[in-house]
Amino acid sequence: MSSASNTASSVLIILPGEGDFDAAAFVDMHRAAKAAGHYVVLATPGGVQPQVDETALQSLGPDAATRVRGYLEECILALLSPRALRTVDEASFSDVIILGEPDVGEEIHRFAATRRAARRPLTVLGGERATTKQPPDSTESATPAVPDATDADVVSLDAVRRSRTHTKEQ
Repeated sequence: MSSASNTASSVLIILPGEGDFDAAAFVDMHRAAKAAGHYVVLATPGGVQPQVDETALQSLGPDAATRVRGYLEECILALLSPRALRTVDEASFSDVIILGEPDVGEEIHRFAATRRAARRPLTVLGGERATTKQPPDSTESATPAVPDATDADVVSLDAVRRSRTHTKEQ
């Protein structure tokens, strides 16, 4: 099947259901997929609202953090109600991107193992570099995972929205 069809392909971005995600990395991936003409779908284990790593966001500096928050605001509906990963058919996406740290969890491991066994595109981002790790109770030899990371402050997207509003008012 050629990727040069007239219809836009779909990209799935999987965010962690527990822990936090790197908002800047999400923005980069989401923006690149949209610029390439892809329809982007977000999913988390259980369909729970993903949490932004506020410490990493603040480390970008005030101007960059404000730009990232602005982009998150544009994606807010999708971020507030992502699809439940168990309801997603991995075969219906031209590419899958897993974004999260420190541990992607069993549901994401199973999804990634299925995707990899089918030899479909899969990108795993998190921490400083993508790695592979065998999931619990699995015979899969190279299932995507991300490296362990130090604990970070986690805030909800509502807190990010309040912070952005507060910044605008100053």
